[in-house]
Amino acid sequence: MLSPKPKPLPSIIRSMLGLSGQWMIQKAETGVITIVPITFLAICKDCKANVGMMGEWCMLKNSVWKKTWPGTAQKSRYTKMPMKHNLCIGCIEKRLGRRLKRCDFALNDPHNNVRGKRVGGYSRRLRDRLRG
Repeated sequence: MLSPKPKPLPSIIRSMLGLSGQWMIQKAETGVITIVPITFLAICKDCKANVGMMGEWCMLKNSVWKKTWPGTAQKSRYTKMPMKHNLCIGCIEKRLGRRLKRCDFALNDPHNNVRGKRVGGYSRRLRDRLRG
């Protein structure tokens, strides 16, 4: 069993391992240490799918997110992420009652750059929505 509260991976270790972005470290009761990208801790509130591992971690415009899940929008993308307000693309669309469009995404956010590489990649569904 993994520790209930993963901790941020210190920058010195990230540097030594050649990792960029936000990574977390967890220690299991067995003593095994696991290092995972922060997005792999994102579980869809509705269907319980792992949003990060599915490749569906993305950033929507606040105006769209407010319609999707009122009261949970962040004031800035630099706000400390609570990691409890996550939804997969399918559940976002179910809550909105429509398919996501390119204009719904915060296109200047690096999480939405499908040309870049990231651990977990980008699901076909997310790529389709970002392309419009």
